[in-house]
Parts: sequence; structure tokens; C-alpha cells
Amino acid sequence: MAKQTINLGVIPTGVGGDTPRSANTKINANFDEVYSGEFSPLLSARGASLGRLQASSSAITTALSAVDGANEATFATFTNHGIGVYLNSIRRGGWDTAGNFTATSINPISTSDVKDNLEGYSEDACEVLDRLVVINYKYRPEFLETDKNYVGFLQENVKSVIPDASTDSYFMESFDDDGNSFKKLIPGNIDSTQILAVSVRSHQRKNRRIKQLEQIVSSLVERLDAAGI
Repeated sequence: MAKQTINLGVIPTGVGGDTPRSANTKINANFDEVYSGEFSPLLSARGASLGRLQASSSAITTALSAVDGANEATFATFTNHGIGVYLNSIRRGGWDTAGNFTATSINPISTSDVKDNLEGYSEDACEVLDRLVVINYKYRPEFLETDKNYVGFLQENVKSVIPDASTDSYFMESFDDDGNSFKKLIPGNIDSTQILAVSVRSHQRKNRRIKQLEQIVSSLVERLDAAGI
């Protein structure tokens, strides 16, 4: 059925246009076509989640079997499939099922072409690093099922030391398999590149101090030698 357009009549009086009943009839007809047509799978189970894509369980099962077996031939059959493209990225470098990311290189945007207000880092990088708390920890099982011990930072501490090197945690609406809504925690994270930059600056400051001390020591040794001491 073609789209039914509501006749607004002469603007602004509305003379000659559709009656309220006629206009609403056209609106209902247009909605009936959308909900009963090719878009109905996207509009049904999730309501607000119109962009959620569904894939058949058999395709997912086969694809995950390919991941587990690392079978290149099986992967090849998924080259042109959305699932296959994603799983190939996992196999050859990317996210694994435990939430770890693996790649041959991570390349943050760093060119001056996209940066303004360039200036040297003026804070005492050594003092900044001294305020970062290094901890040992394990993840809570409801977040990640693993017995692995980690060494790292706390987002809250990083934010207190380098405010723009972290993002806060927040909750977003999500849905379970039955379509029930619940609040899902999106954990806060840290920008490791900024911490690395401060670490490099700290090393530069310490290296400069070491060279100065070496020059002082060398000068003292020469004076002691000259004095026969």
C-alpha cells in the first residue's frame, strides 16, 4: 500500500483539508503497514531498541565453533557474513569472549593536524605519578569469571590525579532474553596513553636530574684528585 498523505488544506485556515477522522484513519493505515511489513521484526520485541540486530542461533553456533576450533576453512565460509567479519577480527586480533583485546598495534590519534592549544606539560610529572595508586585486584565474578590476578589502577584514583584521563561509571537500559528491561553497569575506564605520557615526562625529569648529579660528582672527584685526597 502506498503512503497515505494527510491533506492539510489551505494554510493557515485548514479549509479543504482532511477531517480529524479522515486524518487519523490515514495515520493508522500507515502504521499498520509499517508494523505488519518488512520492518515488523525490528519494531516488535524490543520497543525502543529498534537498531538491535537479530541473527539465527544456528549461524551463531557454527561461527563460535569456528572460533573455538580456529578453523580457517570454516572462517572462509563466513567472509561475507556480518558475523564472520566480526569473528575473523576476534581470531586475527580483537576482542575475545573474556573481554580482552589483542592487536599487533594500538594507534591513538596523535597528529598535530587535529590538535589545538599545544604546549609543554608544566606539572611535576614525578609528583603526579607518586599520587597514582597501583593495586593488585581480581574482578568480581558477576563482571568477569576468571581467577586471574591483575595489577593496575582505579578509575576513581586516576580521576583525582589526572581528571581528563578517566570516564565515570554509569548505568544504561538493557534487556534480557525475555525482553525485560534492567539497568546495566557501564564501568568507568582510564586513558592509558595519558598515563604513559606523564610517565615519559617523569622519566625525562629524572634523567635530567641524574645527569646533573653525575656532573656534580665528576667535578667533585676532579677536585679531590687535584687536592691529592
